[in-house]
Amino acid sequence: MKGEAGGVHDHAAAIASLGCFAEVAACCLHGRPRLEDALRRTASGQTYLVPLLMAEGRTSEVLSARALAATAARPGSLKLCRPVGSHPALAELIATAALGTARAQGWPPARTGLLLVGHGTPRHARSRHSLWRQAARIAETHDFAEVRTAFLDDTPSI
Repeated sequence: MKGEAGGVHDHAAAIASLGCFAEVAACCLHGRPRLEDALRRTASGQTYLVPLLMAEGRTSEVLSARALAATAARPGSLKLCRPVGSHPALAELIATAALGTARAQGWPPARTGLLLVGHGTPRHARSRHSLWRQAARIAETHDFAEVRTAFLDDTPSI
């Protein structure tokens, strides 16, 4: 549903089931439950905020500013993690899924191109960098004939 945490709740439930954290919650930057409300409800001494975003850019900066303001009364209680899309291990997950899809379609990966598409925005220069890094990591494996990037709201366009 628009404006709600939707699939983020599923991720939070999966993480909570691992039993690694005292509590796990989902929230939204725009919508419900609100970021500030979720941070206010956390009882833990240390809170890790993991942005389910694909890039470091304008949205991650807004999220960071709002999260820090919401926890200003508890200095040092917030550990703001980088967006999941910037994690180096994501390239392997993307490549594994793409290789599986190519093989299932009967396409030899070494003769198949892989196009990674991100949102991108001309409003923030770093919005493209995460996708470029993931594409470069996948290209280093030489599993695909070529690996390219395109964007929905930036250049090169899809």
